[in-house]
Amino acid sequence: MKRKNNGFFIDYELYRSNAFKDLKPISVWVLLEFFTKRQLKKNSSGCWACINNGKIIFPYREAKNKLGLHSAQFTRAIDNLMEVGFIDLTHSGNGSGSQKDPSLYAISERWRKYGTSDFEKHEREKEDRKLGFQGNKKKAANSNIIDLASRK
Repeated sequence: MKRKNNGFFIDYELYRSNAFKDLKPISVWVLLEFFTKRQLKKNSSGCWACINNGKIIFPYREAKNKLGLHSAQFTRAIDNLMEVGFIDLTHSGNGSGSQKDPSLYAISERWRKYGTSDFEKHEREKEDRKLGFQGNKKKAANSNIIDLASRK
């Protein structure tokens, strides 16, 4: 899809926020790239809305090709953006780089409450490297069994 313009809008309040000030420099690049991935459409009240929020795909391969980031840098940037409330992970992909199950992200407004007692902290689940991907599936399945048992 060809872009109709070659720019995007950043809210002044976002730019001056404590959350933005606490971003690491690489995280700023990644956040700006996330902004380019938004699909915006005016709603009935004339306000712009992100119609693909929660379904934004930003693969590691793309971070490497567009921004020159290796996987550890991109992971730290994603974690930093989640930590201060700019993005949320809505679906954790399989981690193999497969296009069949990519991670999905949402642009978040949590940053507005960053540094206050009302801030909702979100973190990505840390992958258990010893067990690998299959181990995480087993771990998740076991946690579901425990959750179901505790509901009784």
